[in-house]
Amino acid sequence: MKKILVIISTFTAIAVGIFFFLAEPHKIDSADCAEVGEIAAEIMSIRQNGGTISGILNLPGFEGSPWREVVFTAFKMPLYSTEQHQTEEVARFRAAIEMICYENWSR
Repeated sequence: MKKILVIISTFTAIAVGIFFFLAEPHKIDSADCAEVGEIAAEIMSIRQNGGTISGILNLPGFEGSPWREVVFTAFKMPLYSTEQHQTEEVARFRAAIEMICYENWSR
């Protein structure tokens, strides 16, 4: 139960971060949420393949950005050794992050 609460609070922090990243006077369309999902999938893929938090945060566009919360959340998720499980985790993470975007900002 405690782990579920931590994950929920982390995804809430991600939602706020994505909001500040995407917030503009106009509505966010599904292409924006799809792009958010692609970036989240890439972050998780790097994590699943042995990347480091600092390595991701030092990539252009990530340092000091709202994506920090997404990176931190990716590293709180399980690390898998088999390609199948890694691929499944990347897909789950992408879906969760996209869902936050679609539920909160897409019109």
